[in-house]
Amino acid sequence: MPNGIPRAQTFSKIFAIIDPELFQKAIRQHWSIENQCHWVLDTCFREDHNQTCKFNAAKNLGTVRRIVLNILKEDPGVKGSLPVRRRRALMNRTYRERLLSL
Repeated sequence: MPNGIPRAQTFSKIFAIIDPELFQKAIRQHWSIENQCHWVLDTCFREDHNQTCKFNAAKNLGTVRRIVLNILKEDPGVKGSLPVRRRRALMNRTYRERLLSL
């Protein structure tokens, strides 16, 4: 009970101010973005199968994956899926250097 006001009463006041349809749309939009990002990371980098658990390694790898994902998405020159682009960057040194110089 912050400030002597019951929690349920506080939420009731907040939701009385907010338009329910607008709130529902915002929540769905947030989860849509979350699910899309997670799906791409899982299919492209197999993030769900990663078992890194030392110190901050998992968090650092997640950050690097997101950076790589953004670099691959920004490349206008190559057609193909993100896993194809990732594989091409692995195998083709000039392509990888071009990506990193964006």
